[in-house]
Amino acid sequence: MHSDLMYNCFGVRPSIFENTEFTFNNEIAETVRGMDFAGIYTEGVDRVLRGRSPNHIYQCRGIPVLLRNTTLSDDIAFRFANRSPVLGALSPDRGYLCRLGSVLPGGCRQCLSRLRNVWRTLLERDRDL
Repeated sequence: MHSDLMYNCFGVRPSIFENTEFTFNNEIAETVRGMDFAGIYTEGVDRVLRGRSPNHIYQCRGIPVLLRNTTLSDDIAFRFANRSPVLGALSPDRGYLCRLGSVLPGGCRQCLSRLRNVWRTLLERDRDL
């Protein structure tokens, strides 16, 4: 039903499945595979990962599973906007790019430098508003 609605509105069908609240287990993976989705996007929580990294593509019941890195995405969702002196806002100079670089192959220094410049530009634009 949802796939048909997406096609009718936008002319494309979704190929990656994301469940409400990122609910995931083996039965869901098997059902989704039977629905011809190319993969599943879900939460990278410890109960699923059991000590493994969320920064890899895994397989479950024959379908690729992409995991959200909760630490990095929660930083963006909650800490970038936080201007509290107690918690402190994240910025390139306050650890986010170091965290991001730690999960990228080889640290990706050039990529981090570009992201740092983008972040500074956004901060300057935000001050002008």
